Amino acid sequence: MSDADAKLGATITASPPDEHTLAEAFSIIESVPEIAVVIEKLRDLLTVDHLVYHSSKLGASPSVDPYIRLTYPAS
Repeated sequence: MSDADAKLGATITASPPDEHTLAEAFSIIESVPEIAVVIEKLRDLLTVDHLVYHSSKLGASPSVDPYIRLTYPAS
C-alpha cells in the first residue's frame, strides 16, 4: 500500500490550538507583511502539510477574482 493510499484511510482530527499557539499565530499575522510568508509560517506553526487562505474581501472584484494563497505545489 502506498503512502497516499494509507492517508486516504486515515482519520483526520482537529482540536483548537492552545493559548500559546494562538498568540504566536496572531503575532505572525501582525508582524509579517507578505501574505505568502504568513501562510507558510502558519502552516509550519500548526504542523500541517498544506494551508489555504481565501478572502472574498480583497482585490478589485472579489466575487469574480477572489484572493487565494496556498502551500500546495503547482500541478
